[in-house]
Amino acid sequence: MTMFLYFLIVNIFLVETTQGAMTNAQIEATQRMIRRTCKSKMKITSDDELDGMLNGKWDNLSPATLCYLHCCVKMIKMVTGDGHVDYDSNVKQINNLPEPKRHPLTDSLNNCKDAGKSLTDKCEIAHEICKCFYFSNPGAYIIP
Repeated sequence: MTMFLYFLIVNIFLVETTQGAMTNAQIEATQRMIRRTCKSKMKITSDDELDGMLNGKWDNLSPATLCYLHCCVKMIKMVTGDGHVDYDSNVKQINNLPEPKRHPLTDSLNNCKDAGKSLTDKCEIAHEICKCFYFSNPGAYIIP
């Protein structure tokens, strides 16, 4: 099952530029799959904190929620092995998104490329990255 999910993510997020950008429907389906997978891995039973983040509530999150964020950013190849922003991978993936999403997410990437740099815990790093992306442009935030 894990290998299937890996190949699904790779196929969706690393679309060859000759095949065109992902559609909004593909993005939403991928977000649902990532959310379901990472919730299960982190044994999260309530959507309260996850939904709260989508509404700007980023403080006092449980350790499981911070690790949920790491799971998400790892699945979509936003981070390097040490958990920090993988700038080049993000640029490639942003270029495969629909045109209206590219500019705002590129701005967020540039604003947040150093988020969490001083941290070593991957879950805390993911929290800082995702929080930065959210507050950089809440309307463009795509982490489920």
